[in-house]
Amino acid sequence: MKTILVAGGAGEVGEGIVKQLLSRGHRVLVQSRSADKIDSLKQRLGNPENLHLVVGEIGSESQIADLKEAVKSSGFELDSVVASIGSWWSGPKLIDLDLTTFNDVMAERLTTHFLVAKAFLSDLQDRPGSSYVFIHGASGFIPIPNSGPVSIAGAAQVMLKNVFVKELEGKQVRINLLSMMSSIATRSHPNADTEALTSTDVGDYVGVLVERAEISGQTIKFTHRREIPS
Repeated sequence: MKTILVAGGAGEVGEGIVKQLLSRGHRVLVQSRSADKIDSLKQRLGNPENLHLVVGEIGSESQIADLKEAVKSSGFELDSVVASIGSWWSGPKLIDLDLTTFNDVMAERLTTHFLVAKAFLSDLQDRPGSSYVFIHGASGFIPIPNSGPVSIAGAAQVMLKNVFVKELEGKQVRINLLSMMSSIATRSHPNADTEALTSTDVGDYVGVLVERAEISGQTIKFTHRREIPS
């Protein structure tokens, strides 16, 4: 059993990750800024004893410090962190976009990833068997019109992961980025296509990344369910 923090674990994709990590026998701590969301998540999953909830923001260094203190207070030492962070955004073309909106999207989809990774990798770097997983989407590789800041932040997130990998080379922690290159079917947004990726597919492969010591420093892309190793 590993102890895993899922940042953004009460979101659509995060829920599938949490569910599958629990099913694989791990202890899961879920961070969300919404108490209602994580209470609902716990009820939907049947109040499992290995699920622990942490309410808090992660948009600033002080908020991250509070989150780390809450994790410490739980009495568990983390083995892994999964960052499933950032909501979708669409709006004006870049040429018409105001700076405030651009900065807001970048803060949510890039700066927050930096803050969470910086804070927890500092603890995980010397822990044997530890891992960190960035959850990512196609927008970082494919320019999405009218969602320009999302694509820009996504591309930068890949490089963020790459730099952490290089700078922590030789350390214990394994760092990987898992990118879903198509839309993901979730509890509230199902997809009739049997080949479509689901949030539980994402969760199962996150479990693989957490458990398998040979996978390290990778950017892994999946478009269809058939591509995911069994």
